[in-house]
Amino acid sequence: MKKQKIFSPGKLLPSFTLIELLVVIAIIAILAAMLLPALQRARESGRGISCLNNYKTLGMGFIHYTEEYKGIIPPYWNSIIPLANGKIKGTSVAGNRSWFSARPTRNLIAEYIGAVNDDGPPLGGWYNAQGRLRRSKFACPSREVQADWVTSGNTIGGVAINTYHNWGDSTERERPQPIYRAKKPSRNSLLLEKYAAKGCTGFVVSYTPNPLTTTTRTYCMEFPHNDNASVLLLDGHVEHIKRSRVPDNNIDSTAWQSSFWRVLETGNYHDRW
Repeated sequence: MKKQKIFSPGKLLPSFTLIELLVVIAIIAILAAMLLPALQRARESGRGISCLNNYKTLGMGFIHYTEEYKGIIPPYWNSIIPLANGKIKGTSVAGNRSWFSARPTRNLIAEYIGAVNDDGPPLGGWYNAQGRLRRSKFACPSREVQADWVTSGNTIGGVAINTYHNWGDSTERERPQPIYRAKKPSRNSLLLEKYAAKGCTGFVVSYTPNPLTTTTRTYCMEFPHNDNASVLLLDGHVEHIKRSRVPDNNIDSTAWQSSFWRVLETGNYHDRW
């Protein structure tokens, strides 16, 4: 019968030299450096999914609103003034309602998405409460802003509307068109992640969105998800769209005529994105 070897506690284990220990530590450090970016990308991917879900919820609010208002999406402001030239004009006045307002009594879509108790930050943004920021439950977890960007009591927008859907602001605009007139609603942006910084806290994104190519960055997009931005399309679906895919008028002078920004197929409208 073969005898079993019995481990003796008194027997010393093989020792390592200092050089061997340093080699092992170096290998571990190299592996960690290789894995860390992948872990960061995986974490950002999870945050990006959460952000898309937030945009999907906001999109449901827009859809329910349009169903009640003959296919017209919520305006930036709802104080609309008809003009003799057939255009409209809106102004921000006391009692105005908007799609992004924090107060349920002044929000056009809050009742559709269960945001009736949100009395501080705008939808998808932040509110400066005496130097302390309050975050909307619809703000993307990847986004952070600084309290000193706005004075106490003011808001910071993190979600913005495509400027071509921005009817009812202080400028003259054509009367809004029902969304069923859009030929490619699955290609037309509605809500986008907005670049937020000091002096850039509003709720509109224009066709000059790329922070790398524009100087003012006032109406730019933000791309926090591994160089992707969360976008709600006019048909209600959401996507992460890479920066290089977004038509940028600072790179291509015809970008403003693309289906990404334009709703109606007029003029030199194209679908290259």
